[in-house]
Amino acid sequence: MRISSPIPTTAEIHGTAVAGIIAAAVNGFGIEGVAPQARILACRACRQLSAQDPEGECYTTAVVRALDMAIRSAARVVNMSFGAAVTDDLLVNLIHAGAAQGTLFVAPVGNHADQKDLVFPAADKDVLAVAGIAEDGRLWPNAAIAAKADACAPVSHVLATVPGNKHNFMNGTSISSAVVAGLLADACEKDPSLRLNTLPANNANACQWAESLLKISLCRK
Repeated sequence: MRISSPIPTTAEIHGTAVAGIIAAAVNGFGIEGVAPQARILACRACRQLSAQDPEGECYTTAVVRALDMAIRSAARVVNMSFGAAVTDDLLVNLIHAGAAQGTLFVAPVGNHADQKDLVFPAADKDVLAVAGIAEDGRLWPNAAIAAKADACAPVSHVLATVPGNKHNFMNGTSISSAVVAGLLADACEKDPSLRLNTLPANNANACQWAESLLKISLCRK
Protein backbone atom coordinates (compact mmCIF):
# COMPACT_ATOMS: atom_id res chain seq x y z
CA MET A 1 0.00 0.00 0.00
CA ARG A 2 1.29 3.47 -0.91
CA ILE A 3 1.18 6.65 1.13
CA SER A 4 -0.83 9.54 -0.23
CA SER A 5 -2.36 12.86 0.69
CA PRO A 6 -6.01 12.99 1.89
CA ILE A 7 -8.56 11.72 -0.64
CA PRO A 8 -11.27 14.04 -2.02
CA THR A 9 -14.86 13.21 -1.05
CA THR A 10 -16.54 12.69 -4.42
CA ALA A 11 -19.25 9.98 -4.31
CA GLU A 12 -18.00 6.71 -5.80
CA ILE A 13 -19.54 3.48 -7.04
CA HIS A 14 -17.94 0.94 -4.71
CA GLY A 15 -18.40 2.73 -1.40
CA THR A 16 -21.93 3.83 -2.24
CA ALA A 17 -22.92 0.27 -3.14
CA VAL A 18 -21.34 -1.24 -0.03
CA ALA A 19 -22.92 1.31 2.32
CA GLY A 20 -26.32 0.87 0.68
CA ILE A 21 -26.22 -2.92 0.88
CA ILE A 22 -25.48 -2.64 4.59
CA ALA A 23 -27.93 0.06 5.65
CA ALA A 24 -29.92 1.80 2.90
CA ALA A 25 -33.12 3.12 4.47
CA VAL A 26 -36.54 1.62 3.83
CA ASN A 27 -38.05 4.10 1.37
CA GLY A 28 -40.68 2.20 -0.59
CA PHE A 29 -38.55 2.24 -3.72
CA GLY A 30 -37.45 -1.37 -3.47
CA ILE A 31 -33.83 -0.78 -2.48
CA GLU A 32 -33.08 -1.22 1.20
CA GLY A 33 -30.13 -2.42 3.22
CA VAL A 34 -29.75 -5.65 5.13
CA ALA A 35 -29.75 -3.58 8.33
CA PRO A 36 -31.74 -0.44 7.43
CA GLN A 37 -31.87 0.74 11.05
CA ALA A 38 -28.09 0.59 11.45
CA ARG A 39 -26.08 3.80 11.73
CA ILE A 40 -23.26 4.14 9.18
CA LEU A 41 -19.94 5.69 10.15
CA ALA A 42 -18.48 6.34 6.69
CA CYS A 43 -14.68 6.26 6.91
CA ARG A 44 -13.43 6.79 3.38
CA ALA A 45 -9.97 5.30 2.84
CA CYS A 46 -9.83 4.33 -0.84
CA ARG A 47 -10.29 6.08 -4.17
CA GLN A 48 -11.93 5.02 -7.41
CA LEU A 49 -9.49 4.70 -10.33
CA SER A 50 -11.90 5.76 -13.08
CA ALA A 51 -15.33 7.33 -13.31
CA GLN A 52 -16.88 4.24 -14.93
CA ASP A 53 -15.23 1.42 -12.94
CA PRO A 54 -15.70 0.65 -9.23
CA GLU A 55 -12.13 -0.67 -8.91
CA GLY A 56 -10.10 1.40 -6.48
CA GLU A 57 -6.85 1.68 -4.57
CA CYS A 58 -6.28 2.11 -0.86
CA TYR A 59 -3.42 3.70 1.09
CA THR A 60 -2.05 2.61 4.43
CA THR A 61 -2.26 6.05 6.04
CA ALA A 62 -5.89 6.55 4.98
CA VAL A 63 -6.96 3.06 6.06
CA VAL A 64 -5.20 3.47 9.41
CA ARG A 65 -7.03 6.75 10.05
CA ALA A 66 -10.33 5.15 9.07
CA LEU A 67 -9.90 2.12 11.33
CA ASP A 68 -8.70 4.29 14.20
CA MET A 69 -11.82 6.46 13.86
CA ALA A 70 -14.07 3.40 13.79
CA ILE A 71 -12.44 1.87 16.85
CA ARG A 72 -12.44 5.14 18.81
CA SER A 73 -16.12 5.54 17.94
CA ALA A 74 -16.79 2.04 19.34
CA ALA A 75 -18.22 0.79 16.04
CA ARG A 76 -19.69 -2.64 16.66
CA VAL A 77 -19.15 -3.93 13.10
CA VAL A 78 -16.43 -2.71 10.72
CA ASN A 79 -16.74 -3.73 7.08
CA MET A 80 -13.45 -3.60 5.15
CA SER A 81 -14.40 -4.24 1.53
CA PHE A 82 -10.86 -4.21 0.18
CA GLY A 83 -8.01 -6.67 -0.14
CA ALA A 84 -4.22 -6.69 -0.50
CA ALA A 85 -1.70 -9.35 -1.46
CA VAL A 86 0.51 -8.56 1.54
CA THR A 87 -0.13 -8.14 5.25
CA ASP A 88 0.09 -4.64 6.68
CA ASP A 89 1.42 -4.65 10.26
CA LEU A 90 -0.10 -1.27 11.13
CA LEU A 91 -3.55 -2.49 10.18
CA VAL A 92 -3.00 -5.79 11.97
CA ASN A 93 -2.28 -3.95 15.22
CA LEU A 94 -5.41 -1.83 14.88
CA ILE A 95 -7.59 -4.82 14.00
CA HIS A 96 -6.33 -6.78 17.00
CA ALA A 97 -6.90 -3.77 19.29
CA GLY A 98 -10.43 -3.34 17.99
CA ALA A 99 -11.22 -7.03 18.29
CA ALA A 100 -10.03 -6.99 21.90
CA GLN A 101 -12.69 -4.38 22.70
CA GLY A 102 -15.42 -6.36 20.92
CA THR A 103 -15.46 -4.93 17.39
CA LEU A 104 -16.39 -7.41 14.65
CA PHE A 105 -14.27 -6.94 11.51
CA VAL A 106 -15.49 -8.24 8.15
CA ALA A 107 -13.58 -8.45 4.85
CA PRO A 108 -13.84 -10.15 1.43
CA VAL A 109 -11.60 -13.09 0.53
CA GLY A 110 -10.80 -11.83 -3.00
CA ASN A 111 -12.10 -12.24 -6.54
CA HIS A 112 -9.44 -14.04 -8.60
CA ALA A 113 -10.52 -17.47 -9.84
CA ASP A 114 -7.00 -18.90 -9.51
CA GLN A 115 -6.47 -17.69 -5.92
CA LYS A 116 -4.86 -20.10 -3.48
CA ASP A 117 -4.85 -17.93 -0.36
CA LEU A 118 -7.11 -15.41 1.33
CA VAL A 119 -6.18 -11.79 0.75
CA PHE A 120 -5.46 -9.44 3.65
CA PRO A 121 -7.25 -8.34 5.83
CA ALA A 122 -9.60 -11.33 5.40
CA ALA A 123 -6.64 -13.61 6.17
CA ASP A 124 -6.21 -12.15 9.66
CA LYS A 125 -7.37 -14.28 12.59
CA ASP A 126 -9.51 -11.46 14.00
CA VAL A 127 -11.39 -10.81 10.76
CA LEU A 128 -14.48 -12.62 9.48
CA ALA A 129 -13.51 -13.69 5.94
CA VAL A 130 -16.39 -13.67 3.45
CA ALA A 131 -16.54 -15.62 0.20
CA GLY A 132 -19.25 -15.41 -2.43
CA ILE A 133 -21.94 -17.69 -3.76
CA ALA A 134 -23.50 -17.07 -7.18
CA GLU A 135 -27.08 -17.70 -8.27
CA ASP A 136 -26.09 -21.07 -9.75
CA GLY A 137 -24.45 -22.17 -6.50
CA ARG A 138 -20.89 -21.61 -7.76
CA LEU A 139 -18.53 -20.55 -4.99
CA TRP A 140 -16.51 -17.37 -5.53
CA PRO A 141 -13.67 -16.96 -6.22
CA ASN A 142 -13.31 -20.75 -6.11
CA ALA A 143 -14.34 -23.66 -3.90
CA ALA A 144 -10.96 -23.97 -2.15
CA ILE A 145 -10.94 -20.32 -1.04
CA ALA A 146 -14.61 -20.44 -0.05
CA ALA A 147 -13.82 -23.42 2.19
CA LYS A 148 -11.26 -21.28 4.04
CA ALA A 149 -13.75 -18.46 4.55
CA ASP A 150 -15.87 -17.95 7.66
CA ALA A 151 -19.07 -17.21 5.73
CA CYS A 152 -20.51 -17.05 2.22
CA ALA A 153 -23.00 -14.51 0.87
CA PRO A 154 -24.52 -13.48 -2.50
CA VAL A 155 -21.82 -12.32 -4.90
CA SER A 156 -23.36 -11.66 -8.31
CA HIS A 157 -26.12 -9.41 -9.68
CA VAL A 158 -26.81 -7.86 -6.29
CA LEU A 159 -28.97 -4.76 -6.70
CA ALA A 160 -27.27 -1.89 -4.91
CA THR A 161 -27.25 1.88 -4.53
CA VAL A 162 -24.85 3.86 -6.75
CA PRO A 163 -24.04 7.58 -6.91
CA GLY A 164 -26.61 9.97 -8.33
CA ASN A 165 -29.58 8.55 -6.42
CA LYS A 166 -29.55 5.50 -8.71
CA HIS A 167 -29.13 1.75 -8.43
CA ASN A 168 -27.39 -0.99 -10.41
CA PHE A 169 -26.33 -4.63 -10.21
CA MET A 170 -22.96 -5.25 -8.56
CA ASN A 171 -20.65 -8.27 -8.35
CA GLY A 172 -17.73 -9.35 -6.18
CA THR A 173 -16.86 -10.49 -2.68
CA SER A 174 -16.81 -6.86 -1.50
CA ILE A 175 -20.55 -7.04 -2.01
CA SER A 176 -20.70 -10.37 -0.14
CA SER A 177 -18.78 -8.80 2.74
CA ALA A 178 -21.28 -5.94 2.91
CA VAL A 179 -24.19 -8.41 3.10
CA VAL A 180 -22.54 -10.21 6.02
CA ALA A 181 -21.73 -6.90 7.75
CA GLY A 182 -25.41 -6.00 7.57
CA LEU A 183 -26.40 -9.36 9.00
CA LEU A 184 -23.92 -8.91 11.84
CA ALA A 185 -25.37 -5.48 12.61
CA ASP A 186 -28.81 -7.07 12.91
CA ALA A 187 -27.42 -9.90 15.03
CA CYS A 188 -25.55 -7.55 17.37
CA GLU A 189 -28.76 -5.65 18.04
CA LYS A 190 -30.31 -8.91 19.25
CA ASP A 191 -27.20 -10.12 21.07
CA PRO A 192 -24.71 -7.39 22.10
CA SER A 193 -22.32 -10.05 23.43
CA LEU A 194 -21.74 -11.53 19.97
CA ARG A 195 -18.07 -12.24 19.22
CA LEU A 196 -16.15 -13.72 16.29
CA ASN A 197 -15.66 -17.04 18.07
CA THR A 198 -19.41 -17.40 18.74
CA LEU A 199 -20.54 -16.98 15.11
CA PRO A 200 -21.98 -19.93 13.15
CA ALA A 201 -19.58 -22.11 11.19
CA ASN A 202 -19.37 -21.64 7.43
CA ASN A 203 -21.44 -24.25 5.58
CA ALA A 204 -21.33 -22.54 2.13
CA ASN A 205 -25.07 -21.90 2.39
CA ALA A 206 -25.72 -18.19 2.81
CA CYS A 207 -29.34 -18.52 3.89
CA GLN A 208 -28.72 -21.25 6.45
CA TRP A 209 -25.77 -19.29 7.88
CA ALA A 210 -28.00 -16.22 8.23
CA GLU A 211 -30.70 -18.33 9.91
CA SER A 212 -28.17 -19.64 12.43
CA LEU A 213 -26.81 -16.16 13.06
CA LEU A 214 -30.15 -14.40 13.50
CA LYS A 215 -32.01 -17.39 14.96
CA ILE A 216 -35.01 -16.84 12.71
CA SER A 217 -36.59 -18.76 9.82
CA LEU A 218 -35.55 -17.37 6.42
CA CYS A 219 -34.95 -20.22 3.97
CA ARG A 220 -37.33 -22.14 1.77
CA LYS A 221 -37.81 -25.62 3.12
